[in-house]
Amino acid sequence: MPEHHAFLNADPADLIQPLAEMAEKNGFEVQRLGQTTKIAAPLGHVTFITKSGGADIIFSAGSNAELQVLTDLYAQRIESAGFENAMTWDSPASRVPLNQRIAHVGSSSRISPNFQRVRLEGDFTAFLAEGAGLHFRLLFGPTRNDWPTRDDRGVTHWPGGANAWNKPVYTVRAISPQGDWIDTDIALFKGGRTSAWCQTVQPGTEIAVTGPNGGALRRANWLGLVGDETALPVIYRMLDAAPPDTKGKAVLFLRDQNDAQHVDLPTYFNLEIKPMYDADPVEALQEMSIPEQDAYVFFAAERNQVSRARSYLKERGLPSRAFTAASYWTSPDP
Repeated sequence: MPEHHAFLNADPADLIQPLAEMAEKNGFEVQRLGQTTKIAAPLGHVTFITKSGGADIIFSAGSNAELQVLTDLYAQRIESAGFENAMTWDSPASRVPLNQRIAHVGSSSRISPNFQRVRLEGDFTAFLAEGAGLHFRLLFGPTRNDWPTRDDRGVTHWPGGANAWNKPVYTVRAISPQGDWIDTDIALFKGGRTSAWCQTVQPGTEIAVTGPNGGALRRANWLGLVGDETALPVIYRMLDAAPPDTKGKAVLFLRDQNDAQHVDLPTYFNLEIKPMYDADPVEALQEMSIPEQDAYVFFAAERNQVSRARSYLKERGLPSRAFTAASYWTSPDP
């Protein structure tokens, strides 16, 4: 398990207590044993070992990508708590952020009325690991090819400031067996920065990518998949990976029926394509007959729809491990 280390030159209780309380409030486990406090998080663990003059801090995660995000997150929290000047960080062995890689555009082509497929070439072997997330971020900064680096703390430094960067999330639609390229399908929207980029970018163009992140492929005897066109790539990726005996149903809401892609469905699986603006994805979810055992539900759409879907699934009594409700976009204020 990869780790990053630091030392706190101050009273540990003044920092540990608020961080532990924040974690517990968010539903994460905090273990306290003697001089050791371990805070659990979705990305990994932060362990404080109290000793004379302060505390050792160990950031640990299941992958390098998760370790970088965890370190960045807690560095920000430590700074916000006023303890940055009391920290001594281990210097990083490399200045490249652990979750970042430089890729080159191999190709970009229109595959349907509202989707562009982009192939990125580079070292994507981390995306082949068991349990790796299905998503990644493209990095668009204020200046071309001035990519983020790790500072002396091992924390990501964003040239021009983090707020100057556009970091849209996309799904790995396909990956080569060797991990030397990935394909991503980008939904096109008028005025969208990534939409304009992917339609004009030339092969060989350099682009920075972070990941893998987000949820991994989930296995269950029965799958219920509902989403609008922004969820099309991840739903098709799940269908491609589903074993032949998987049962269930997928419902996709698309602007154009011609955006539907061919996919080899499991024998007892049904896929429906519906107009995006003429129906409610939440209603499609509510109409599903979800089994009590060995079922997994995935829902992704507009933020308000996702909130309703999450409430419905909780009311049905589904445990959190049995579903994902992900907000992929937000309606503009009226």
